[in-house]
Amino acid sequence: MQTPSFILALLQWGVANLFVMGLAVLLWQSLRLNHQRMNFLVYGFLFIFITTLLMMLFGLVGWLHRTPIFLIALLGCIAIGWAWRSGKIRINSVDTDFRTLSILSQVRRRYLLNLFFFVLIALQFIRMGIHVWFLPPYVWDTLTYHLPNVAEWIQNHRMLIFDTPVKRSFWPANYELFQTWFVLFPHHDFMIDAASIPFYLLASACVYSIARTLNINHPLALFTAILYAYTPSIALHATSGNNDLPIAAVYLFILALLLDWQQSGTHLRKRLLLIWLGLCLAIGTKPYIAFIVPGLFVFAIWSLWKRTQIWTKSPVQEELPTWRSKLKIAVSKNSTPKQVLLICFVTGAGSLIAGYWFIRNLILFDNPFYPTDLRLFGHLIFGAGEGHGQQGTFSFASLAKNVEMLIGEKIYDSQGRYNADLNDITGWGWFAFCCGLPTLVYGIITVSQVRWLAGGFLLSLAGLLAWVTPDPWNMRFTLWFPALFSLSFGLVVSRLRPKPIRWGFYFLATGCLILNFVGTLDIGRLTLKQWEQMARLPLKKRSTAALGLYIGESYQNALETVPPDEIIGYNVSGDGWVYPLYAADFSRKLRYVPIDANTDILEIMRQRNVSYLFVSRPPPLVQQKIEEAVTTGGLESIGEGLYVRKD
Repeated sequence: MQTPSFILALLQWGVANLFVMGLAVLLWQSLRLNHQRMNFLVYGFLFIFITTLLMMLFGLVGWLHRTPIFLIALLGCIAIGWAWRSGKIRINSVDTDFRTLSILSQVRRRYLLNLFFFVLIALQFIRMGIHVWFLPPYVWDTLTYHLPNVAEWIQNHRMLIFDTPVKRSFWPANYELFQTWFVLFPHHDFMIDAASIPFYLLASACVYSIARTLNINHPLALFTAILYAYTPSIALHATSGNNDLPIAAVYLFILALLLDWQQSGTHLRKRLLLIWLGLCLAIGTKPYIAFIVPGLFVFAIWSLWKRTQIWTKSPVQEELPTWRSKLKIAVSKNSTPKQVLLICFVTGAGSLIAGYWFIRNLILFDNPFYPTDLRLFGHLIFGAGEGHGQQGTFSFASLAKNVEMLIGEKIYDSQGRYNADLNDITGWGWFAFCCGLPTLVYGIITVSQVRWLAGGFLLSLAGLLAWVTPDPWNMRFTLWFPALFSLSFGLVVSRLRPKPIRWGFYFLATGCLILNFVGTLDIGRLTLKQWEQMARLPLKKRSTAALGLYIGESYQNALETVPPDEIIGYNVSGDGWVYPLYAADFSRKLRYVPIDANTDILEIMRQRNVSYLFVSRPPPLVQQKIEEAVTTGGLESIGEGLYVRKD
């Protein structure tokens, strides 16, 4: 990666982002709502959605290369600019609506408070920037099946299906498409762990918007959002490469839409379209969004109930006598060709981005949820009865076991430092239990809004824990849940009359926030020596293989030993690492070499045109077959886990 080429790639990526921003503004014009803060959320979500949609379209037609995308983006920017200047399209109120970006202006004349918030926000961005800049991808699942998809797509310039022992590679991959946007132009993975930051910002902004909708004042609402953003599990996932934070962002986005409608009662049709897009994006990212939807239904019922109360008291009650009439009018009035076209586009785009992965798997494996089986009421619906990855059915036994594990062990965070894997910990941090839980309990007793929030969040949590396998890592699926602690804190503290008690909570929460931040300065996996090692390496040489986390030097030795123009054959388990062999610049070609009891290793290597074989964590059978080939002279060991074919 030469410097001039690198700079050119970033400039091209900037133009491509401008094009996406323009498309997002055009769609946003038709989906704007009544509040500025909600318009900001809508725009941020649409930018993410359109980026993912474009990457899918480019991937399907084989244009996942920076040159065609840059040319299309450049022509698109020129076309949008010309249409705007000539009056063909109008972009209204952009400057007004985006004043929400300066949330700190809401607490003007409170300079110390402004400085306090600025320092908190800056510290978190500095921490994330350091993690993204100096650390290559490091999370186990990311290296096993998320990023190999990205690497293969980048190398082949299209979304393709490749031979792999990792069955989870066939799960929905919208987030991997969004990650591809961060590596496509520089052709290097140094920015790939920043792909979750837009979702992190969207989720945090949603907490702020929800707090404002619940009539929490601006400073406390902003503090509430910061408390959520500083939750260790949230903060670490923002730069981990895992695909769970997008689900949290969509969940909170839908909640923000529903509660804002509860307050304003406007733009129901637009909100339904946005909810549809959010659910489609989430389903195509990680389908467990379906397990937590029941809580969103609680929030929808709450909102409808509150609107019914308002409508009943409305002076126009005689004209619109029932809530059904009002609901019907809100959805159907003022239908124009432009709005019909908008509905068709939203329906089609959402269906594509959600349905592609399931239709592909149905065609390939006769199971849209492959490799997971789906059972309903004890009956196998899809799969062969040998499901992998998740249990694929609702189970009260799973709910009981997961709750037991949560209460009995995970909430104590006693199994190690905060980390993105969340193995046997919740990662909810100090604030959740010192401030969030007490205010939640007190709020359930005294504040009706907290009762509704608790009902929805807890129902979503119960649905999730009843569907997912009881394992040490499933707290990654609950990144939306800590928002309940932050919102309860905001609602309760805003109602406390005695100033000393209120300020006591503020100081205690700030202390917990600082402890959470300190706990996330590291990723919970590295030694100081490994940090220093990465900091000393030039940017283009920082790679997962060079990091040596979990795997020692075997992957780096393979990259240094195998000639650059040779394909690396590999054999790993269904949970083994593949991604480090691609190298940080995706320059190494890989090919899977399956080995079983009947395999002639030399013959299958010849068939697959590979001379080098890399093996990681081999099971006894594979190790035995390799040793036999070495003994007979067909293979030669040339390093840890690395072999070369002798013929």
